[in-house]
Amino acid sequence: MKITVGFAGPDLHQITREYVLTANSDQMSLAFLQTNWDLFLQSLAEGEPDLLIVYADVSPGVDALTQQLARLTRAMAIVLLPAGWADLQGTIESVDTVRGIYVLPASPAEVLKRGFSAVQTERARRQSISPLGEIVHKQDRSGGVVGTRVIAFVSSQGGVGKSTLAEGLGFELASRRNINTLLFSFDLPSPAPLRLDLRYQPSAQEFFAHPGPHGFKESIQKTNDGLDVIIAPCESYTYANAASASPEADHSIRSLVIASYAYNYGAILLDLPSCEEAWTLQPLLAANLVLIVSRPTLDGIRATAHTTRLLTENLQSNHRILKENIFVVLNQRTKHSTYTASSFHQRGANQYGWFPPVVTTIDYDPLIPQAQDAARPAVNVAEDFGKRVTSLADTFYRSAHSKSVNGRAKSRSILGIRIRMGE
Repeated sequence: MKITVGFAGPDLHQITREYVLTANSDQMSLAFLQTNWDLFLQSLAEGEPDLLIVYADVSPGVDALTQQLARLTRAMAIVLLPAGWADLQGTIESVDTVRGIYVLPASPAEVLKRGFSAVQTERARRQSISPLGEIVHKQDRSGGVVGTRVIAFVSSQGGVGKSTLAEGLGFELASRRNINTLLFSFDLPSPAPLRLDLRYQPSAQEFFAHPGPHGFKESIQKTNDGLDVIIAPCESYTYANAASASPEADHSIRSLVIASYAYNYGAILLDLPSCEEAWTLQPLLAANLVLIVSRPTLDGIRATAHTTRLLTENLQSNHRILKENIFVVLNQRTKHSTYTASSFHQRGANQYGWFPPVVTTIDYDPLIPQAQDAARPAVNVAEDFGKRVTSLADTFYRSAHSKSVNGRAKSRSILGIRIRMGE
């Protein structure tokens, strides 16, 4: 769970006072602290930490700084700019390894929190089930989102708890695991505003009106727990108008989802309507993992089989979702339910051929709707639901708990923490 952190800055006492005293030793292990540019480069050559926090004025200039940051192969960087460097923020921000820029003075606690989240997010991104292959985003930064989970929550039945599960996993990843997470809530009307204490504006309409980075950023709302959320427009006409756009159009639903690839999310969650129209089908073209949410009933088996055929046959010509990346979540189980996870899968396989496996089963709990009515995270209120969501997160984001390897640099102790010192 710990991450290694390297610091570079011209003022040893400032870094020690502001960061060594602030850092949570249960989360972070300091690999080195350098006040000299050349020794900083030497430390990186010996072994990159997970996170770099760099005062920009330790470098000879902005060109040297950006060139070095661009060479990083492992570390994520947070850059601290003196006030006189503020106009260079855009230049430094263009480097892919930079995950945050602060113009001094900055809150050390906020900087460390941002850095920890950046590393956890990158760990999640690197744990790929299947790359997106031919889908390449159209934003300014190059590359796809290989390693990012783009998880679609789908069902051919209404009221099965699909949105509840998507919101619960979003909270688990963003709040508890510090993984930069985006939830698309695409039902009409979206349940997210009431459950997550959000507004009905802004919405995806900001992107449809102004396709591109600015419109995308304007579409986002953020919960108090740090989860980014984009909701579908709440007006029926606007919702239908968006669905009429071709998937290849710049202002399409699919383009909205693909636009998120440029923002270093470790998890992109798609809460999709229970239908086979554009608001469901276009996002599915961008998914690389699908969770079919169902009740443990005979009708649930039939509905799961129908959704499975949609994923593996009907969408095949446009986007191939591997069978091994399709799972079932059985929700709202009670003591009177006819089917267990194994019998649900066996009955489906016997009747329909290949049938996706059940990844987890969740019991019905009246505390869940009560928590949602109070705009409280259901995972914090309903104990079994919280455990199941945690288990689900462990299944797909196990590396978020992995321990990092300490840097190999020589060190001495400051305030009980081992730190590499510059000369």
